[in-house]
Amino acid sequence: VDDISERKALELDLKKLYDYQETVMHMLAHDLKSPVNNIKALSGFLRKNLEKLPAGEGESKDQSHKLINMISDTCDRSYAIIRDLLLIGEFKSNETFEKADLKVFVESQLTVFEVEAQKKGIKISFHYPEEPVHAHINRDKFARVLENLLSNAVKFTNAGGQVTISLKNKAQRAILQVSDEGIGIPEHLQATIFNRFTKAARKGTEGETTTGLGLYIVKQIVEIHKGKIRVESQENVGTSFFIELI
Repeated sequence: VDDISERKALELDLKKLYDYQETVMHMLAHDLKSPVNNIKALSGFLRKNLEKLPAGEGESKDQSHKLINMISDTCDRSYAIIRDLLLIGEFKSNETFEKADLKVFVESQLTVFEVEAQKKGIKISFHYPEEPVHAHINRDKFARVLENLLSNAVKFTNAGGQVTISLKNKAQRAILQVSDEGIGIPEHLQATIFNRFTKAARKGTEGETTTGLGLYIVKQIVEIHKGKIRVESQENVGTSFFIELI
């Protein structure tokens, strides 16, 4: 009995510590949002003023442009991490769900990703059955699931490749599959890809960066929906994510 009581007390202490860490992380992310935006704005101001300088500055001016671009890119990466951390802080909020036709929902989200894919010559195809595929979702949160999965698929697929989205009904559940013909995930890293700040995070085929939080967020949102997610991947062949929803 004493051992059980001690274990429960330890579990409670660990939960309190975890909740405290989550709160602090959310507060820090919120407080850092404005400074990062300000630095981004200042880099734009510096770039405009640099253009006004005489053309004869040569190498010095080119170097200044490179430094400003580095500042701007760093701000973009920092803002992406802050955005992800703020979203994680919202996971415990009360969510509202509604029955949705997943075909209609996916189609409404595709436009922005098709534009990004076209830049790399990647084709996005969408396959679905004749009968509707329904699931109860929080539209805002589930849009982030699609965003993260499709963004990764485009990042990790070489120019000229293909990304495929598939829907189907199976045993009164909706199955959403996102597959790519990308670089794949090494087998020894597959067990960690849904971890926060996973070490499996890598650069895309054209140097695109990631925060290391994208798939962690996907898994958390899927679980909020009482769903399941799994991955199948083979290096230099591609990766498929399967989401099961009720």
